[in-house]
Amino acid sequence: MSNLFVVSDLCDRPFEITGGLVVSEDAYLSDPEYRRCRGFKVFNLSSSYAYQSRGYYVSLLAEARGHSPVPDINAIENMRPPAVQSILLDRSAGAGHGHRNHACESPGKRPRLAILITPDQAPYPSSNTAIRKFIDAADAIDMDAEIITQADVHRLHHYDGLFIRDTTHIHHYTYDMARQAVLAGMVVIDDPDSILRCTNKVYLAEIFSRHGIPAPRTMLVHPGNLADIVPALGLPCVLKRPDGAFSVGVIKVRTEEELYAKAPALLDHSALVIAQEYLPTEFDWRVGVLERRAIFACKYHMAAGHWQIIKYRKDVVTCEGAAEACSIGEVPDMVISSALQAANLIGDGLYGVDLKQIGNRVYVIEINDNPNIDAGSEDGILKDALYRDVMGVFRKRIEAGKVAMHERA
Repeated sequence: MSNLFVVSDLCDRPFEITGGLVVSEDAYLSDPEYRRCRGFKVFNLSSSYAYQSRGYYVSLLAEARGHSPVPDINAIENMRPPAVQSILLDRSAGAGHGHRNHACESPGKRPRLAILITPDQAPYPSSNTAIRKFIDAADAIDMDAEIITQADVHRLHHYDGLFIRDTTHIHHYTYDMARQAVLAGMVVIDDPDSILRCTNKVYLAEIFSRHGIPAPRTMLVHPGNLADIVPALGLPCVLKRPDGAFSVGVIKVRTEEELYAKAPALLDHSALVIAQEYLPTEFDWRVGVLERRAIFACKYHMAAGHWQIIKYRKDVVTCEGAAEACSIGEVPDMVISSALQAANLIGDGLYGVDLKQIGNRVYVIEINDNPNIDAGSEDGILKDALYRDVMGVFRKRIEAGKVAMHERA
């Protein structure tokens, strides 16, 4: 394995570096040579690992490229203070590292699942009606499910599993509670690694490119290559904030003037942003994937008179396209296979893969962690069986974890 030392500035090194190739952050992030090469151990010597800085992206993209970054992106995240108080340091509460202290570990007791929400906050992945259906589905398979909020972090270790039904972000309490739950030995959907990867479109673009996932023509944009966007992608094209969600931070630009006017605002918040070719369709496919299998499918229609599913005016939703549930058998095989191929690159959690179909071609747009599962939308075909399916995965994983724990004891 070859060593690659990535520094902020080749002209500003405090010491001599030997034993490998030294390159700048900009070269590593933008030179196609480093996207194609394999077998690098990347020593990230950037001056800053701040969120969405160039140093942050060196480790993130090194992982997506199959390189071995030091520090890796999880180590970088571990450097920052959590957004919520850690329960794992509270020994008096019985929350030691890697184990839990609660009654449900005793033989014959029902497993307990925490469903994490922020009340009265929209948009959210599941409505109150859907949350009630999850709770009823858990009860039907002899499992207790309860709603918790951020304020209940001190009680997290009393549960066997955590199901996040709030919109996730990095540097957000949802991500920190997911990390704490994993360290406590709980079953977590979605896990923090899935949150970290799915909530960054730069990471997704890089991993799609590496693995040959069919996707729209895409560029990683930085201040030095704005002039290359139009020749590569044409107009109109789409600019995307890496961590945008629910159609926020996604901009269609129609002219070069508009491109140069709007790109700097996105680059103020992230060292890299995404530019993609514009592919107009009447709807997007959404395929729900859990444990590496498709569990539901929907057509998400564009909002009336708009090019996106959700239309905003001054940050307020003014119109939203209809969600039309479809049976898995109705969905073209190439849509399902592309969705599974993409989701399997992330893990075996719960994902919503968005795709566009144009003629006999399919393009993966993105992978979402904790996708919408809502009453009257995604459950339109399977009804209550969809909720039982998800709860059944929790029950199976919790029981498997107990067996493994007793075998180690």
